[in-house]
Amino acid sequence: MYWYLRDEHPYDILKEIAALDNTMVKVGDELKSKFELMPDKERVELVRQMASWDSAPGRYIYHPNPKEEWFFLQPHTIKGISGGNRSGKTCTITVDIVAQIEGWHPLQRGNLEKIALNAKSEKVRSHCSRLVDEKKWIASPPIQARCVAVDYPFMEKNNGPEYVKWASQGDLKYIGFDNEKKRKITWKNNSFVEFMSHEQQTDTHGGVSRHVIQYDEESPKEKWDEGMMRIMSANGRMLYGCTGVEGVTWSDEVIWEPGLRGDDPRIYAMEMSTYDNPTVSDEMINLIKSLCTTEEDVEIRIFGKRVRKGGNVYDMARDDYPWVVPVFEEARVFGELGS
Repeated sequence: MYWYLRDEHPYDILKEIAALDNTMVKVGDELKSKFELMPDKERVELVRQMASWDSAPGRYIYHPNPKEEWFFLQPHTIKGISGGNRSGKTCTITVDIVAQIEGWHPLQRGNLEKIALNAKSEKVRSHCSRLVDEKKWIASPPIQARCVAVDYPFMEKNNGPEYVKWASQGDLKYIGFDNEKKRKITWKNNSFVEFMSHEQQTDTHGGVSRHVIQYDEESPKEKWDEGMMRIMSANGRMLYGCTGVEGVTWSDEVIWEPGLRGDDPRIYAMEMSTYDNPTVSDEMINLIKSLCTTEEDVEIRIFGKRVRKGGNVYDMARDDYPWVVPVFEEARVFGELGS
């Protein structure tokens, strides 16, 4: 896991390559890029790295923010991200599962032991050393995973492509998240992630063991309970990510309140703001804010807060005539009708 072990990030090297390629030097009568003037061995190594990064973006290009770095290191049975729109919650959870499927997750035993000894951060070394002593590592491949989305159209536009985006392309065996008969992505190491929806009957979510289950956006409680039964025999994990647009739900009592307080050793939860995502521009954040109609909406959609919703659905909605008619006005109206 390079971001725990190295100060230099591959993305920085990519930017350096881009700068080299755009910086021209006059050699005789010709203009050549600095990249062209590099020794052959260095040029070949850079091209090799770029090919590797392009074919395995999760492993080599994904750059977590500090909250995400710490999220990956939590060994809890239940991990949740309450995030604003475009905060990166789905991406974070997807990378967490892809890393476990492909064998480069920081909590898998060999990786955890390496990080405990060599992490650049003393805080990370100490944390991982404790996890090694307590034997709190997660399963290694082959991994049986599940992603539960709101519905299949949502999954086909969002969750399926997100897994393909971060997977190591050379490790993939079958991509069929949009295949109605076999909604799966499988890897050559016999791992897979299956795709299900909240719309399916609860009993279709049962029957089999799973190492890790992702819930994307608010899930019905009965689907969550069925998922908990699936991970028990595998000592697995439940990963829950949502934007709390529905207000306070069952998940507040089960996940967010104990997780954010940190008083349940089984549960880890965090809030992630749209501002935490370095790929989101100020223009995008301002657009999201412009679509919010109350301060509560801003708290939910930008800062990932769990807010009890109330008041008007649209702040600008006002009736010309009030819903509650004053008693004297009511008497006057009926008096006129009766005269």
